[in-house]
Amino acid sequence: MGIMTSTFHRVRDSVSILRRTSVTARALIVATTLVVCGVSEAQSATSRYELGVRTRALERAWMNGGAAGLERRKAALPFIESAVMGFFSGNYGQVGMTLAEARGRLDGAEGANPLDRFSMAVVPRLVDVTRPDVLLNVGSFYDNGWAGDLTLVARWKDRELAIVPSSMTAPVGNKYPEALTLKLDGLPKDEGDYDIDVELRSGTRSLVRTVRVSRARALDSRLAALGAAEGKTAEMPAIEATSFPRWLATLRAWAGLPAAESRPTRRAASAETEIRATEWLGWAEDALKRGAGGKAAPPGSDVWIAVGEQGRTAVRMSVPTTKLGVAVPLVLALHGAGGSESMWFDAYGDGKIVELCRTRGWLLASPGMSGVGDLSSVVDAIAERWPVDRTRILIVGHSMGAAAGQAFLRSKPKAARAFAALGGGSRIKDAAPLKALPVFVGVGDRDFGRRGGEALHASLVAAGSTSAVLRIYPTCEHLMVVPDALPDVFAWFDALPALR
Repeated sequence: MGIMTSTFHRVRDSVSILRRTSVTARALIVATTLVVCGVSEAQSATSRYELGVRTRALERAWMNGGAAGLERRKAALPFIESAVMGFFSGNYGQVGMTLAEARGRLDGAEGANPLDRFSMAVVPRLVDVTRPDVLLNVGSFYDNGWAGDLTLVARWKDRELAIVPSSMTAPVGNKYPEALTLKLDGLPKDEGDYDIDVELRSGTRSLVRTVRVSRARALDSRLAALGAAEGKTAEMPAIEATSFPRWLATLRAWAGLPAAESRPTRRAASAETEIRATEWLGWAEDALKRGAGGKAAPPGSDVWIAVGEQGRTAVRMSVPTTKLGVAVPLVLALHGAGGSESMWFDAYGDGKIVELCRTRGWLLASPGMSGVGDLSSVVDAIAERWPVDRTRILIVGHSMGAAAGQAFLRSKPKAARAFAALGGGSRIKDAAPLKALPVFVGVGDRDFGRRGGEALHASLVAAGSTSAVLRIYPTCEHLMVVPDALPDVFAWFDALPALR
């Protein structure tokens, strides 16, 4: 409890300082995160992956609080606020520990599950179907002062997979660096992406983590064939031409092969999330078959592409599972500083926006903001291959993404049918060009972006807008405003005359 009490006091003090900070200083804090976004590629992908695991778990607990949710949210809020500001500092281990503390309170516990301290990854992540095993790397994401022996049990569906050794003894120094062997002989020999649950046990404590192993037939020869074709992108359709180098670099990285020469066009997708590597393999192989005149979109409902000059802008898309016969609305989702194109899919309410778009049959596209240029060029590239209704472009932005969406629409006020700014925004000196644009502003009552959002709304109202909406969410801060606000945002979209 001494560690827990000390942690709580540090959290309380940091939040108190934040609340005493001037609006200008708060804006400066947020602005400096642009630097974080620019250097994120040099930061540990493992750390970002581990933060993603904890953020998704936290957001699920936030949304599933039930009858006791309000009091639990109040208990968790100081920790969430501290974690958000800590992320901007780059101290990922401390952020992970703070997220675990927040989740514990949302779950009704006095604190975090001590086993949350462990990191976990399989190496390599993409293997041939004949490979009998992979390494299961178990280490410490942070040190919370807990030490103990561990037993590990792995399962895929109802099948138990062997881990060798299946137990770990707490080492000197409390670091837990272990490379275990995860046996794959219990999996089918079929090509596919397999999500495996690994349970950590120590005394009465337990924690389940899920890792993904992708298995492909004749992997080595297929990767070699793709590598030999890397210089033939001019013979591919436009999207495949810009995406192919990134697909190939990612497949090589997931397979544990050496990276090719580092250029923006050959940069692998970050290992911060799980991908369906066998789908990526299919996209790359299909690109070789189509020819420059091919117009069919890369198949699947969760698609990664690269667009723009030299494929600098990574875009993750959710495509309706039903056949697209007519043009449909496109939602552009712009993430906050330090995030990536996967933020709206893996965090922000555990990917809630994906469900909201799919149930409506809408396209969803989230560009990586560190490489994006004019958002119109992103829309143009997508519309070449998917049936986009250009009269129904909708933009949702969080924090830095809200600022980017606001700036884009100030220069092109007719480029979107509606705009939702969550946890951000700022005063517009001349908002008259935007007074006809429906704008939804959502902020938390404890959100450091609240004043900026209120200033954006006030600017629009002062300019004569009758369609600007402001919602302030109680017992809510800067990150969790997204899952709280998204249902309202989409209900608001549904009510717009142009979308009925």
